[in-house]
Amino acid sequence: MAKRKKAEGVGEYEITDDVPVPILSARYPIKDLEPGQSFSVPSEEGGRIRGAISGYRKKMKEAGEEMKFSVRTDPNDEERVRVWRIE
Repeated sequence: MAKRKKAEGVGEYEITDDVPVPILSARYPIKDLEPGQSFSVPSEEGGRIRGAISGYRKKMKEAGEEMKFSVRTDPNDEERVRVWRIE
């Protein structure tokens, strides 16, 4: 059952307990990679992709599955970084 309240400086809000958390779509296909496969992204996304891989590896390690990745400048295009799944 929803409760409507008004907070000073915030306006009216509603507290509910029946709305599921949406599943976020993955920005990168990290979970789809098999060992030996790779994909590339623009170089300016290198830091972001490294963070995404770190978070995904941590999540999978907690689930009992370890994965290894490598992120390097794409040998075919120096303006991109390539992500390989190693294990």
